[in-house]
Amino acid sequence: MACILVVEDSDQVLDIIVETLSEAGHRVLRAASAEVARLLLASEPIDLLLADCLLGGPDRGDALAVHAKELGVPSILTTGDPALLGAKSGGSFPILAKPFRLTQLLETVQRALADAAARPQA
Repeated sequence: MACILVVEDSDQVLDIIVETLSEAGHRVLRAASAEVARLLLASEPIDLLLADCLLGGPDRGDALAVHAKELGVPSILTTGDPALLGAKSGGSFPILAKPFRLTQLLETVQRALADAAARPQA
């Protein structure tokens, strides 16, 4: 299965996502900040980034997703802010609106991984 980096500043949400993806057979790395996520992206073979749009700190999830894209890592953004859904939905990353069902999480992850596998390698 895939190695997925989950970046979320809510411990409770992070735990649930990590548990769900792990139970689905994925290797899951966790980060509570974009800073830690950037270190993991530089040092680990990551297949997919799942990041909260509104991370605390100077680097938001959408900026982290752009950085991951530059490294060739596809991303999914999550948000609980309805205003961001409209603003980001036209962007180049899938958006998963909070609260989401765990089945939605798994379906979105599978779709993103399948899309990434179908793209020609550079």
